[in-house]
Amino acid sequence: RFRAVRGLNFVNNILELKGDVVVDLFENRGTYNKRPKFTPYGFIGFAVFYHTPSTIFRNEEINLVPLKLEGREIQQIQVAIPFGVGVRWKLARQWDIAGEFGARKTFTDDLDGAGGKYIDPSKLPSLQAKLLAYRAGYNAFERGWVKNNGGIWTVSSDAPDFVKGQFMTDPTTGLLVMDPTGAFPMMNSHSPGNVRATKEGADPNAFFAPTDWYFVWGVHLTYIIQSGIRCPKF
Repeated sequence: RFRAVRGLNFVNNILELKGDVVVDLFENRGTYNKRPKFTPYGFIGFAVFYHTPSTIFRNEEINLVPLKLEGREIQQIQVAIPFGVGVRWKLARQWDIAGEFGARKTFTDDLDGAGGKYIDPSKLPSLQAKLLAYRAGYNAFERGWVKNNGGIWTVSSDAPDFVKGQFMTDPTTGLLVMDPTGAFPMMNSHSPGNVRATKEGADPNAFFAPTDWYFVWGVHLTYIIQSGIRCPKF
């Protein structure tokens, strides 16, 4: 329930350019008569991609790149290692069809727009950025678990335990406030300097820091270009 209240979601449009090496399980000599009827295969290669992470907030899709929710630029051009498996069928003399599934190992944790640490909200460029960076407080306010009574923020008695005591966001000013009881140990989970990513305890600055993956499945229709006339051997 805690993750649900955080309200994080993302949409990412990825444009990818890749080259790979394909290894057939059965020998493929190229000509129609010598191509197997079907063959499983594997592939591995190198890819460059351009991505644009965004989120849905108040029924609107918002580009996360210019908001700098973690006080830094999101590098939109990245590299990845693509690999996967597939099966190819022979359709006609110069046509094959294949279905494949592939994974992309990236070297960034920004595909979901949450790959760094919380920062001081006063350093964020706009109120919209403050609400998106600390969305758990906004969602708690929307559900009525957090209320502003005469300028004093209180947590209702029927609020879940993970709401009580944690930092909250004022939906009007974007400033952080905290329940003075401080009863719940998760109260510091959204404080500046803590990891914002969902991989708890991970240090995004570490050399082997966890990174995002994405997966692709597809159907390929291949036309085989003739390499010339082949004469029979005697």
